[in-house]
Amino acid sequence: MRNPSFNGMSAAVISGLILSAALIITMCVVPKRLICSLYSENKESVRTAIELAESGENEIALQLIKKVMDNIENRKNTLLLFFDHNDVVALSGAAGTAYELAQTDDPAQLIAELREIEKSFEYLIHTNDFSIYNIL
Repeated sequence: MRNPSFNGMSAAVISGLILSAALIITMCVVPKRLICSLYSENKESVRTAIELAESGENEIALQLIKKVMDNIENRKNTLLLFFDHNDVVALSGAAGTAYELAQTDDPAQLIAELREIEKSFEYLIHTNDFSIYNIL
């Protein structure tokens, strides 16, 4: 005859393993989807702003950059839950700096800052890749 508490213990262990697996999967999937959706929403705006800055149309680029900056700021607190604070602040800061530069007459600096936004997005996307290098 089996000990009745053994069956309850087995169920608790199995439940704990399932809960742990679900938590790990959630912590890997949710941040990746969050940053990928934010990037896809803003990718075209950033690229168009770069093209506009190259042609010297900072006023139109300013509107696009404002939209990107607002999108990032609206999701900043959520991003801070999953990503390194310095990385999120770098993304947000790059957007703010680009907005300020769009109000000046320095297209080279503006283009560089817009490219920094793209790099920050790509970095955040790849820091959440599930690989042995990111685990260590």
